[in-house]
Amino acid sequence: MWNRSFTHAQVLEAQENRMTFLHMCGDVFYDLTDLFFYSIAHIKLSETK
Repeated sequence: MWNRSFTHAQVLEAQENRMTFLHMCGDVFYDLTDLFFYSIAHIKLSETK
C-alpha cells in the first residue's frame, strides 16, 4: 500500500525517474541489438566474398 508520508510531488518525481531509467535502458538495448545485427550482417557479407 501507499506510504502516506510521500507527497504527490515525490511520487511524480519517482515515476519520472523510473521512466528516464527505462528510457536509458531501452536506448542501450537498441544500441546493442543494432550492433548485434550489424555484426551478423558483416560476417555474412564476409563469407560470401
